[in-house]
Amino acid sequence: MKSLKDSFLIILIVLSFAFLLFLKNHLFAVRIGDGIGTLWIDYAGFALILLAILLLSKSLTLTFSLFFLINIFNSLMLFSNRIYYRYFGDYITLDIFSLASNIPFTWKNIVNLIRFKDICLFFDLPFLAIFSMISVRKLRFSLKKNLQFALIFLLLGISLTGLNLFLLHKTLPYVLTFRYGSSMLFNSMSVHNFYILNLFQERIKREKIISSSLPSELISNDYEIDKRFKIKNKLWNIIIVEFESLGADVIGKKIDGQEITPTLNRLYEKGIYFKNFYSQALTCSGTLDVEFSILTTLYPSPKSPYAIKYANKVPFSLPKFLKKQGYKTMFFHANKGDFYRRSTVMKILGFDELYFYDYFLSKERKIRGIDDFPFFLGCAEAIKNSSQPFFAYLVTLSSHTPFELPRGEKPGLKISENIDEKTKKYYQIINYSDRSFRAFLDELNKESILEKTILILFGDHTRTVPESKGGEIGIVRETVKNKVPLIILIPNSKGDTLDEPSTHTDITPTILSILGLKYNGTLLGRNLLSEKGESFALINRNPVILIKKDNVLWGYLDKGFKNCLNKCSESEILESNKFLEIIKYSEYVLKK
Repeated sequence: MKSLKDSFLIILIVLSFAFLLFLKNHLFAVRIGDGIGTLWIDYAGFALILLAILLLSKSLTLTFSLFFLINIFNSLMLFSNRIYYRYFGDYITLDIFSLASNIPFTWKNIVNLIRFKDICLFFDLPFLAIFSMISVRKLRFSLKKNLQFALIFLLLGISLTGLNLFLLHKTLPYVLTFRYGSSMLFNSMSVHNFYILNLFQERIKREKIISSSLPSELISNDYEIDKRFKIKNKLWNIIIVEFESLGADVIGKKIDGQEITPTLNRLYEKGIYFKNFYSQALTCSGTLDVEFSILTTLYPSPKSPYAIKYANKVPFSLPKFLKKQGYKTMFFHANKGDFYRRSTVMKILGFDELYFYDYFLSKERKIRGIDDFPFFLGCAEAIKNSSQPFFAYLVTLSSHTPFELPRGEKPGLKISENIDEKTKKYYQIINYSDRSFRAFLDELNKESILEKTILILFGDHTRTVPESKGGEIGIVRETVKNKVPLIILIPNSKGDTLDEPSTHTDITPTILSILGLKYNGTLLGRNLLSEKGESFALINRNPVILIKKDNVLWGYLDKGFKNCLNKCSESEILESNKFLEIIKYSEYVLKK
């Protein structure tokens, strides 16, 4: 009788263990978007699978040790994702694990991001270890017909896990096959099942539909621009500045009567401002996606970092093309060169000189090497000492999450408004970046360099993280919100504000058009200063987003566009399917 009582007690302990993991996942998972409310189904299935393992095991010590290791893995993955999200605004997937050696994420970074709630994830482990040892010594387990019960529990557990996957698939068809479904998955299934599924996804990756041709009307061969902006027979310098996490919403915005970006505000009033410019940042290496899209006019992938995988396969890159025209090419980034293999990627894409962390650190020993003020001053020094014409590409870093001002730097804004603390920090760091950029401009003006320089300024992405809430429509809405500023300043030209939809892929064709240079091959971006052709922005997410002046459509490469946020006719949807050929062709170029 005691043996039977002990057996039921052990089963109760196992069920309690599964419930504990469910609570951890429910309380500690990072919620970019909401789940679909089926997490309990997955953990009910998990509890039954644990019971099957228990019944098949002949050693309580071995079984409880296995359960304890599962708890440790569960806690470590939740902990790691909480820390990673604070810095990168994303979940850890196997794609990211594969890039771990290229992400110089130091122990100091990790310690600075840890919160007390994160540590709470591990408070139960010592008690569970002691409880397990006592239970193993005092309880006896001898339930007859273990094999039959084990098979029943195992089948029920697998069935519930399958039911959860089926419900996820019915709610969001894309969620099981594409990386950008990770937020929904992470909040709708157990941590261990999340990574098992992620491993399965990596094993059975389907090749995307590709195409070796483009409709003639989509080929970017239009180099005509408005006469106001054209430079005749002058290879003027080009400076591109990519601002970290700079959203369009801060341009022209005031807080307590103070401009957040006074420098950029003056420039957008003087230059050509694109107010409907959308980000191409997609994967765990989102900022690198933007650089890849700009420099090659190809589209990044929603599955993996193409710049790292395919940099040596691109038929065109802006630095290589400009070098043939006599330009010196320079790339500046305030992090280490092995951060997402930028030192390798940018060299392959054609930059002559690469300036990373060590260069800026050698200029000023007291800096961290990533702060915008010393970064911009270091860039200005290198540019002033460079031969002309030059092409310089600068990527800022200070305004990356967690939006911390450099040590000893006083806030530039006095904010008394009742807004959340994270937003205040974001406004302060963007203001710091804007002031640092002002110092950069001042240094170049001393040498009159800007008088013969085309200046291109934009954000890589906004500070918000795309959500999967609301299915495909939710993704479309978040994409539309992901507006960043684009400002182009051409010496001796008048400013203007343009409202045609555009994206990072369009920057290079526009640069070549301003300079009057022509590339004989195919560029996938558009010349934004031409009045010819149809205005659109194509974002290669999943689903693919097509932003037109009057409508936003979404769809899949194999099925075409099937819906839109605003009402549009069936004929418009069918006509828009031709734009999917651009994505298919971009895939073909890299994978042929």
